[in-house]
Amino acid sequence: MCKEAQNKNKSRIMKLIALQKRFKPYANNFDKQMQILFKKNTDVILGLNRNQLVSESVDIEGDSFPNYAPMSVTMRKAKGLQTARMDFVFSGKLQRQMFIKWNSDGFLITSSVDYANEVQSKWLALGLTDENLENLVRNIIIPSMLKNIFK
Repeated sequence: MCKEAQNKNKSRIMKLIALQKRFKPYANNFDKQMQILFKKNTDVILGLNRNQLVSESVDIEGDSFPNYAPMSVTMRKAKGLQTARMDFVFSGKLQRQMFIKWNSDGFLITSSVDYANEVQSKWLALGLTDENLENLVRNIIIPSMLKNIFK
């Protein structure tokens, strides 16, 4: 083999070794690396949940929320809020106080308002739909992971 071909092969091997080193954190601690990437995107995750509530008016299963009860419609009209669909916007406190609880299995979106558990048990409002979670992974998490590997 000529010297030029040997140098090219050596260069390719060195590139592969460098690439292998970049993969190592994911191979050894995949769950931890994924959690780091998800945590870096906390605001995006919460934004997706807020959008589900306000714009899409769907629960974590993708089902539409029920209509407001007549008393709620009256109260919302008095505040100048829309009444066509449930959006969990009245004072804005629920959404302003949303946060993520991280655990070894992933994450749970919740809120520090005293009625967060009721909202979740009645309407499954806090969390991402499968579609939003899939879009998050496909459009943000995987590209971030690849960026870290190929930087």
